[in-house]
Amino acid sequence: MERTDVMVVGAGPAGLQAAATAAGEGARVVVVDGRRPGGRSATMRGDDGVAWNVGPHALYRGGEAWRILTAGGFAAAGGPPALPGAALRRGGEHFPAPFGPAALVRTRLMGVRGRARFARFLTGAGRIRPEDLAGRSTTAWLDEADLGADVRGVVETLVRVGTYTADLDRLPAEVAVGQMRLASEHGVRYLDGGFQRIVDHLAGLATGHGAALVEHDPVVSVAPGAGGWRVATAAGRAWDAATVVLASGGPAAAAALLPERPAAWADLGPDVEAACLQLATRRLPDPPVLFGIDEPLYLSTHCPPAQLAPPGVYLLEVARYRRPGEPSDPKMDRADLAALAAEAGVGPDDLVAERYLHRLTVLHAVPDPA
Repeated sequence: MERTDVMVVGAGPAGLQAAATAAGEGARVVVVDGRRPGGRSATMRGDDGVAWNVGPHALYRGGEAWRILTAGGFAAAGGPPALPGAALRRGGEHFPAPFGPAALVRTRLMGVRGRARFARFLTGAGRIRPEDLAGRSTTAWLDEADLGADVRGVVETLVRVGTYTADLDRLPAEVAVGQMRLASEHGVRYLDGGFQRIVDHLAGLATGHGAALVEHDPVVSVAPGAGGWRVATAAGRAWDAATVVLASGGPAAAAALLPERPAAWADLGPDVEAACLQLATRRLPDPPVLFGIDEPLYLSTHCPPAQLAPPGVYLLEVARYRRPGEPSDPKMDRADLAALAAEAGVGPDDLVAERYLHRLTVLHAVPDPA
């Protein structure tokens, strides 16, 4: 039996940051994970030289993670998506995206009145305090805004891209507004080398402060013990800890380790999932960014701007946002995403390598407005 002050279960970014914080304050800290550090932020680099994130990853400038990481000395090298060349897809047709005043004037997505409504909506959304929308779903909020079908379709697209969520009936309006504002005011960055750089940075901080890191030994139980909690692993190791941080992949995974599920976790909502086709290609897509309006589709070129592949190779992320419980077929979904890439000029003859992630968990437990 070993003893420690703080036991962190899960060595993804959240767990590693918790460990770095506690160890930096002088606590004895142990971090345990059933795999290598990283979780869904791990990046794999294959023989093809491509750095594969677990799906399309973007770091929000100005968000909480950005604030914490940069305060800890993280250098977020990379670049923003190619939004000046972005397009929106409706009815199988591509339209230049109305991102920016000049693009809004030229767009054929909306008529003159629609463009004016869209501009007024964006201005008004920038003045809304998200907490003032508490208790309303995104759908209810947009119903009240009375935007018209053409404008509403564009706004719903922006919400999906900013939240990864297709179920706007459940998504709280305050979340939608907060993410739209964060994206429009600060933008996002695709990271050179992938999100593994965040993992490595935080692991270095944690171990540099004295935290111990135990890999490839999953925790099997967390139960009341001497002086707090007793944490046991599959390999037979055990620790007594005053405090345990569960950063093991969402409330269901955390609750499975405990004697019983906490009452406060009773209805935290379903996971958000996506189907994702990752393509390393010799051809730069045109357009480099393509978002669906009447279908929840996403296409963005991540390399460039980020350095994720050898010279002359581009990395394209293509995804479909899923609604909870939506039926899916791997072959059909993969074919649909390949067809979207073909609309951007990328076909089988252009491919260097590819990966398909059919039911990628993007985030856990989106609560309803109540």
